[in-house]
Amino acid sequence: MKTPEKPPRLNSIAISVVVPVRDEEDSIRALLDGLLGQTRPPDEIVITDGGSVDQTRAIVQEFIRRGMPVKLLTDDDSLPGRGRNIGVRNASNDWIAFVDAGVRPTATWLQALADKIINQSEAEVVYGSYEPMTDSFFE
Repeated sequence: MKTPEKPPRLNSIAISVVVPVRDEEDSIRALLDGLLGQTRPPDEIVITDGGSVDQTRAIVQEFIRRGMPVKLLTDDDSLPGRGRNIGVRNASNDWIAFVDAGVRPTATWLQALADKIINQSEAEVVYGSYEPMTDSFFE
């Protein structure tokens, strides 16, 4: 008996980017601008705030008011792992990309991940690496 073949991937897939945050008022704008400026922008960005006491939530709300595809979820006291899980449960798409707060993704980050999914129909998980951005030798 012949094994059924997997259907080919569509040329376009929907991707949610999930980001756990807490007290990221100094970096959240750069992250959201970087995600929205991708060569292949995410279909939605799900931010899970784990109890910020700074202006993180207010900054994310600014993006939402401007009509950006950003969703803000709140949890009073969570670590990044719980924040990711909450984000995944509330994401609209089957493909989820994770990124952490405090980073600035390169403009082609999401496109590179999407290309692997589209071009390798057997892929169930795709991952990449990152290089930390530091301002000084001691960071």
